[in-house]
Amino acid sequence: MIQKHKKAILVGETKLCIQCAEYLIDRKWEVIFIVSEDEEVISWAKNHLISILPLSQVNAVIDSSIYLFSIINPHIIPATIKQPCH
Repeated sequence: MIQKHKKAILVGETKLCIQCAEYLIDRKWEVIFIVSEDEEVISWAKNHLISILPLSQVNAVIDSSIYLFSIINPHIIPATIKQPCH
């Protein structure tokens, strides 16, 4: 039986966002995008082959199989982003 990995998009700044991404990856989650304006987070994501996504495009890629984590996030997540309860 093939086990599916949980998928996540992280929205955040600072080293805490990086630590959360590492925590998820260590537990076999797939971090598919990171939304951040923090240069350290962007650099870390690029080094780990994780794409940076503008917040305005999250709704285009999120579906019921993707978890959205907001970590030290200076932006208000728009109500238009579809995030069903899991």
